[in-house]
Amino acid sequence: MGEKWVKALKTVVRTNSEGRREMFQPGDWFQARNMEIRQRMAAGEVALYADTKEASIHDLEGCGIITSDVNLTLSRLSVFGLGLEITYSHDLVMLYPYNFFFRGGPLRKELIPIAFDLLRSWELAIPLLDFNVLAESIGTEEDKKLTLESVGDLRVPVYDTRQMFVKRCPASSMLLMEWEEEKAKLGDSGDERLAFLRALCNNPMLVLALPPSWRDGIKVGSDG
Repeated sequence: MGEKWVKALKTVVRTNSEGRREMFQPGDWFQARNMEIRQRMAAGEVALYADTKEASIHDLEGCGIITSDVNLTLSRLSVFGLGLEITYSHDLVMLYPYNFFFRGGPLRKELIPIAFDLLRSWELAIPLLDFNVLAESIGTEEDKKLTLESVGDLRVPVYDTRQMFVKRCPASSMLLMEWEEEKAKLGDSGDERLAFLRALCNNPMLVLALPPSWRDGIKVGSDG
């Protein structure tokens, strides 16, 4: 049986399907199977996405999508029917209070409102590339050396920088500015994902690492 999205109404401590212990605060979203959902709903700990009419994910005011691919703008994003403004731009400029920078990769429209809702509590929500892809496995030796100096350890997961949900705030402004500076250090020979790790390490902020399945087209509310 598949997992469904639920919203925490109280602090929830649980063990996920991969055996990892995790904690969610009121307002956070996570995926759970039907048996757990029934138990937690009975305890008043969660609300089911499909049954939560008052959920703030339906409020997309101040949210917008920024993409650097005009074809995606016309063919894919324009048919989402979410009532979101879509801007074509190559620049990582926060045009909205809540921004989705989309530069390719698998995507499901059902997850977009949920991610925007997460920005009510977080400053940045971004999916991990893969649990098996670490910083030590990508980039040139020079790139990895720079990253090691900033991060301190290359045995860390890498983010998929093609899809970022960003709240407009001083912390995110500093992050994007420093990311551009880090990318410029090595130019075309550098890996922007390592540059992002360096910039993030130098600019602590409220970051929510979304699971790799987020960008793999996982279905919301599926029983399959």
